[in-house]
Amino acid sequence: MITLVHYNNNDLGDIMWGWGGGQPPPRNNGLSGAGYKVVERMQELGMVVDVAHAHPITLKQVAAMASRPLVDSHTSLCPTEGLEVCGRFHSWKDMERIT
Repeated sequence: MITLVHYNNNDLGDIMWGWGGGQPPPRNNGLSGAGYKVVERMQELGMVVDVAHAHPITLKQVAAMASRPLVDSHTSLCPTEGLEVCGRFHSWKDMERIT
């Protein structure tokens, strides 16, 4: 299992809202080219993709290309909708993508 992103946008993809309520500027518009390749290769090898703290766009892109179940190892569920409220939590809509 590999967690693609965590506290900061990185070379694989973008994160959800950062600590302290500040939104990091998008770096990759979701997954980067390298991120797509890593997820594709993980799927080929039968590895689990951990989407913990992935930005909703990143999560949506991973889910769209996943042929195997995903996991969110440690992101809590936000009881309401909206990034400005949820911070580092996933919405119900996001969680429904993780199957």
